[in-house]
Amino acid sequence: MNSHSVYQNALRPTVTALSDTWLQIRAKPILYILLWGTLALAPVVVLNLLFSSLIETELTALLEGFQNFAAFGNELPDFPPEIFNASLKLCGFYGIIWTINALTTIYYGAVLAGTVSRFRQHVMPRYSIALADGASRYMEFFKAVLVSAWKIFWKPVVVILAGSVLSAVSRQNLWFSISFFCSMFLTFTGIYRFGLGPFILLSTKCRVQESSTISMNFYSSHRPVVSMLFLCLVFLPVLITLMLFSLFIGMSAYSGLGMIVLWLVQSLVQFAIIMTFINFAMNTFQSTTEHNLDIPLAHQ
Repeated sequence: MNSHSVYQNALRPTVTALSDTWLQIRAKPILYILLWGTLALAPVVVLNLLFSSLIETELTALLEGFQNFAAFGNELPDFPPEIFNASLKLCGFYGIIWTINALTTIYYGAVLAGTVSRFRQHVMPRYSIALADGASRYMEFFKAVLVSAWKIFWKPVVVILAGSVLSAVSRQNLWFSISFFCSMFLTFTGIYRFGLGPFILLSTKCRVQESSTISMNFYSSHRPVVSMLFLCLVFLPVLITLMLFSLFIGMSAYSGLGMIVLWLVQSLVQFAIIMTFINFAMNTFQSTTEHNLDIPLAHQ
């Protein structure tokens, strides 16, 4: 088999999942617009109304603190407390925002899984039923996300902490640089190995720990397929988002309308990507109520 055939075979499951997502959105566009508006748009608008003025106040205080420290640092007896206080508050605000966004993203992932499942049962999903389906799937999906995140990130975090300690002890930044590159490599391999776990759980209704094991086994036997999936659905969208962000920064437009446009594009793409991962898992893994990992669960 030549390299072109290998490339086509590896790309085909991703293309099929994207096609399924497009057909489902076309079949019920109003439903998905409502779900996106309720579960993706509304939380961001509410959080912006609640925290925008608070964040702006603390950013102003932080900037003024750094300016004063730069101008009068030699004359100050202690490190300015306003810098520490503003940094702490900003971390708290952004932590709350990130946590709420993560929880709502997990919920609408569970909701989208319900709509995809109903399409595959030849039943048209409805808004209220989709929300109820998402609520019934939420806790197991939430646990699977936590387990996958732990398996993906614990090794990189340990490596970067070890590198930081070695750099501090030896007073050489080389150790931190080495640990940083090692942690990035471990993060990528962890995503490939365990990133499908939560979506496998939605597809197969297996136990949480088994979903991670199935994800790892599938990657071991289908590396080109998984690599192509994450390249198309994770790394390329992230790269395009960073390019748009850089473009807005260069045009001095990353505020007001520019920020809104970037967020709208990002949230719509994220919405479609989650649906595509769900379709990929439901196309690839057989639904089973038997938790025997010796049974092949992935279609070859």
